[in-house]
This record gives sequence, structure tokens and C-alpha cells, in this order.
Amino acid sequence: MAVLNTIVAEAVDRIAGELEKAGVAGRAKPGEHTPAFHSALQKILQSSLKEHKRVVFNGNGYEAEWMEEAARRGLPNAPDTPSALEAFANPENAALFERYGVMTARELQSRHEILLEDYSKKIRIEGACARDIAAELVFPAVKAEFLETAQALAAAGSVEVSSGISALRADLVLLGKGMDALKENIDHLNDALSAGDTDVIVSETLSLRTTVDSLERLVSASRWPLPKYRDMLFLY
Repeated sequence: MAVLNTIVAEAVDRIAGELEKAGVAGRAKPGEHTPAFHSALQKILQSSLKEHKRVVFNGNGYEAEWMEEAARRGLPNAPDTPSALEAFANPENAALFERYGVMTARELQSRHEILLEDYSKKIRIEGACARDIAAELVFPAVKAEFLETAQALAAAGSVEVSSGISALRADLVLLGKGMDALKENIDHLNDALSAGDTDVIVSETLSLRTTVDSLERLVSASRWPLPKYRDMLFLY
């Protein structure tokens, strides 16, 4: 909130200064605005809109196309929290906060360091939770589904039944590959957590998430240990 308030204060200060230069500020009584005032203000607002119109975007800012559009317009784009926090280290921003007596450059630097550390801690906590959920809940469920499917395939083969064999075998292969990928993801995430590299933890957590999402469609609802997406979307 302090950031937004400072930005607004700077904008209002700039507009007030331009009105003073135009010689129309302070002429009217409080609440009264002369035609000259309105004319000067309209010119200032028109100029500001033309100068900053490129920041107005009415499309979907969550789509990848927005990154391309932002670059085309010459706008900064912060795709993640560390990138966004770099604004605290910007000398121009520090000068703005100091000019209005909000925070000194050193205070901004300390907040930058604290917020980065807080972000890293949260990423490590979330990564550890994802690893534990995958290892202690998801993997056992996938393994049980794999074993049940393997037993069903063996039983069908023992009675010389041809129908359903190919379906069981296909499911078994998918479950086996998914289980291998899940184990690999868990190990990689665990290594990233041990190394403490925040970017790698995020990347490995997302990779783990992709694997778990694919396995959700292969494991029966009665065995899956977590609410499935359809449960969260359509449970009334």
C-alpha cells in the first residue's frame, strides 16, 4: 500500500506543479474551479494519457502473449517474485521514496533483502511439503494401483482370457512409467531442497506437479489419497 500511495502522491504532486506553472492553481476558492483551470487540467490529463497510454492493457495479462505485448510496448515484466522485488533495488524508486519521506534507500534495501529471504523460506517449505505428499501419499497409491493391475493381468492370463488383456497391459505400462517418473521427480526435488537453490526447487516442484497430475487420471478414485480436481470443482 505504501508503494501505491507514494506513486499516487508523486502523480498528484506532478499535476499540481504543472497547474501552478500554468498559473491557474490557487485562484479559485476551495471547491470552485475556473474555466481556465479546467482547460489547463484537461491539457495536462490529455498529455499524461498520451504519454502513458501504453500501460493500459485490456487483454488477459495471464496469457503468454502479454509478455510479448509488454516487450513490444517497452514495459517491464516481472514473471516471478524475485524479479518483482528487484523494484526495491532500483535507484530511481529509492529516490522517489526518499523525496517524499517514505523510506530511505537503506530501508528499501533492507526490505528487499527481508522479502527475498521470506520468499526463499516459503519456497523451501512448499517444496518440502510437495515432496512429502508425493512420497508418503501419492507414491504408495500408485504402487498399490500398479500391483493390483499386475495381479489382474496375471490372473487373466492364467485362465487364458484374451479380452481385456491389452487394456490391462497398457494401464500397467502407464502406471509403471508414471511411478518411475514420480520417484525420479521426488529424488530431484529432494536434491534441490538439500542444495537450497530456490529457482531449482520451483522448477522441480512444477515438474513433480505435472507427473502427479498425470497419475491422478490413472489411479482409481477410491485409492487416490487427495481430492481430485473434479471433486474440488464440482463438489457441492
